[in-house]
Amino acid sequence: MARTLRRAFRHIAANPQNVRARLIRGSSYFKKGEVTAALDDFQEAVRLEPVNTEALLHRGSIYEQLGDLDRAIADFNQVVELDPVDAKAYLRRGSCFNLRGDFDKANEDYAAALDLEAQYPPHQQHRRRRTPKQAARPEALASTASALLDGPQSGPASSRGKLVSEDLRAAMVRDPARLAGQIHAKAYTLRKQGKYEAAIQAYSRALSLDANDFKALFNRAYCHDKAGKEALAIADYNGAVALDATSSLAVYNRGIVLDRLGRHEEAVADFRQAIQLEGANSDFYHNLAFSLRKLGRLEEAVENYGRAIAHNAKHCRAHHNRALLLQQLGRHAEAVEDYSRALQLEPGSPGVYHSRGLAQELLARPREALEDFSRAIATDRSHGPSLAARARLFEKLGQAEKALADYEAAAALQPQDLDLLRCKAALHRTLAQYGAAISTYSAVLQQEPDDLASLTSRGYAYRKIGEARQHPCLSQQGHFTWKDGPAPAGGG
Repeated sequence: MARTLRRAFRHIAANPQNVRARLIRGSSYFKKGEVTAALDDFQEAVRLEPVNTEALLHRGSIYEQLGDLDRAIADFNQVVELDPVDAKAYLRRGSCFNLRGDFDKANEDYAAALDLEAQYPPHQQHRRRRTPKQAARPEALASTASALLDGPQSGPASSRGKLVSEDLRAAMVRDPARLAGQIHAKAYTLRKQGKYEAAIQAYSRALSLDANDFKALFNRAYCHDKAGKEALAIADYNGAVALDATSSLAVYNRGIVLDRLGRHEEAVADFRQAIQLEGANSDFYHNLAFSLRKLGRLEEAVENYGRAIAHNAKHCRAHHNRALLLQQLGRHAEAVEDYSRALQLEPGSPGVYHSRGLAQELLARPREALEDFSRAIATDRSHGPSLAARARLFEKLGQAEKALADYEAAAALQPQDLDLLRCKAALHRTLAQYGAAISTYSAVLQQEPDDLASLTSRGYAYRKIGEARQHPCLSQQGHFTWKDGPAPAGGG
């Protein structure tokens, strides 16, 4: 490389307008990681020869690396206008569209690159870039990219099969790795778009070129999982692990699918194996703890959440999930610490505020609990659990009007929550709001007609407003019957 660079320097010194020498020197700079110097040479080459597609392609690639996607796409557009069969221009422009999130355009460009790679050898691509000319894109030829990704679609089966076979064989002889790379790029874009079935087809085509393509097998497993085909996902992950037993991610992902299927013991085994392969990954410990918790092995789960946090102190979910487990174990003070850390890492989570409020209440810290419930509600006005929890706490503290307001709001959000409706009705009765109490008890009884406590309490409310109503009693068979006369006092 040093000799090539010296020769380029000599040629440029002798003739500053030597475009070929600038391209060679720019490429040498780029290989050395001197991106700014490379860009200077490519820019000068384009200035000297604006229709040189090789110069435009190199400059566009530098812009892409620098994150200047608009300029990169502009350069690749020029290359495509000058030479519509330059596969590399489509590939690089597709990559830019992909980075920009324009997946449909990326998809189109990747497909075009696949067509052209199959139809034209790399040395022809290179020669066209050195001598640019206007060329018509060969639209009449069958789309090899579509055939590779989707299989035969139209035309006589025999002729189409022959065309695909010849194109595929020629492309494979020229550069099979490059062709597989193009298919992977297409599949990746489909996956990013959430088109998992189409991506599965693409990865399957890659595997038809090379049955031992680990990356295709791994990514197809991921797409199967996303498409809800867990059994096929596990089969592909098994194949990936058979190809590379050191792949911690393949083992880990398989564990996630197994856990979702309720096969927690197998999931635990996979997570432990992934940890043996890559012990510093906090997510591995986190998901191991998650599966252990489902198996009821709570202390082990706490330990492994701790290991996840030891490897990544900013693992918010590990702090949150360990807090939930500590609270379940009655270790409320420790739970509060973890909830607080989770909120430092990701402020504004109503669920975490709510959970910490419950822990504070169990620690007999009503003021702190009220603050947390209020923060949860301020963050999300429709957070019913916090409205109900704050209502109950207000009621305990003797702040009946505030409690009733929260019960009203919570009940509007959760009209099927009978416990909530009963609490609301009881508070109406305590406040001598008998009409509202009757209405609320009636709402409970519409959903649960045999609720004796609500029947009795509604009867009490009717009595308080001077209405004698039928009241329930139990028959010998244990069913409710009705008796004429005033409802009993008290109750509910």
